[in-house]
Amino acid sequence: MDNESEGQYPWLFCSKQKIGCEYCKEIGKLKTVKKRGVEISEEWTKYNRPFDDHFKLIELQKANGISLGSILHSRSATTIIDHIATKMREQLVKNIIDCSAKFSVLVDESTTLNSKTSMVVYIKSAISNDDPIFMFLDLVELDNQLAVNIDIFWHCMNHRLELAVNDSVKDVTATNHYKAFLDSLYALYNRSPKNQNELKTICTELDMIFLKVGRVLDVRWVASSYRAVQAIWKIFPALYNHLYNASNDPTKDKKTQSKYTGLYKKLGSPQFVLDLALMCDILKELSYLSNQLQSHAVTLLQSDQLIKRTIRVLESFKTKDGEHVLEAKEAQIIMLFKTIGLTNNQKLICINPSQFITSMLI
Repeated sequence: MDNESEGQYPWLFCSKQKIGCEYCKEIGKLKTVKKRGVEISEEWTKYNRPFDDHFKLIELQKANGISLGSILHSRSATTIIDHIATKMREQLVKNIIDCSAKFSVLVDESTTLNSKTSMVVYIKSAISNDDPIFMFLDLVELDNQLAVNIDIFWHCMNHRLELAVNDSVKDVTATNHYKAFLDSLYALYNRSPKNQNELKTICTELDMIFLKVGRVLDVRWVASSYRAVQAIWKIFPALYNHLYNASNDPTKDKKTQSKYTGLYKKLGSPQFVLDLALMCDILKELSYLSNQLQSHAVTLLQSDQLIKRTIRVLESFKTKDGEHVLEAKEAQIIMLFKTIGLTNNQKLICINPSQFITSMLI
């Protein structure tokens, strides 16, 4: 190491063609402080302590009378940690390649402290022919949650399925009105225990099983969206009656009554019933696929077969109606759905099944 480097980094030292840190060297020599009952030594590293414990260790060292200077508090410490992490990652990948070890990848969505969406990547493999273990590989920050912007080769197939549905919703304009309406229902009952209790009472009066109205067509498991639309399908009469009764409730102000009127008129239109039926049929198939892909026993070959089967079924919906759509079209003819009379709402534009399915399969 030259004189200039020694002047710039006085805490570095070279010995036997190796570079090291004077502070770390001193820390490694620490012994038990009997009067405090605390021991600090290189054994610390054997417990795989997280980086969050770094500052706690510094405070402990100070309590034992060790002068650490300022280097461990500066950005240099972060740089050192990042450098070590990079080298460890390179060694990990190199070991897997050299040993021709089999491996699997687990990818999950997370959020950083500054609320930025990220993808956490873990890898499971046998290192140096030892037992397979899960190891953190990388944290990839995302600009947004669109499928086209997630550039990871091994991606959780289930999460990619959710992203495909979410992208299709954005591509097909007609789904915006449908999703906005369902979001309004979700907010109405999720944020108000009073409304939820009133709906539950109507379900009991109609001899129906009460089901919560959930959020749909969002970046979440497809099975959750399917349960949400299925709930609306099953308790449709109770929902309609509650909205209708609230629109005529004299204890509510005119603005609130008008809000409920708009909701029950949209709900009680054949256009909405057709859209609801289409989503029930599509999300039912995607939910089945999602649940199958979540199985730990599923193989790549089986996954490929399941995906191809789902594609064939969805393609068939372009020319052959699903069970929910068939029921909705019958209701449209007689303008009656589950004992509720339907009224046309010309402001609503039905979702084009072929366009929505094509957008999702591209």
